[in-house]
Amino acid sequence: MVSKDYKLYPNPVEDMLKIERATETSDLKVYNANAMLLATGTGKQMDVSKLTKGLYFLLIDNYSEGTFIKK
Repeated sequence: MVSKDYKLYPNPVEDMLKIERATETSDLKVYNANAMLLATGTGKQMDVSKLTKGLYFLLIDNYSEGTFIKK
């Protein structure tokens, strides 16, 4: 469920979330269901190993949103 042809994998994820078609300078933000910002980063992947199990929302470059599940 990602616009702009982004693909998140693996999904569900345990440690490293990869974002296909992102660039090295892509701005990444992870939010929970309560819209709390939990993590930020840049690039084509994000370490989510410290997140607890659940559903998260990823904002890419402030305009494209995707969802992923943390195992």
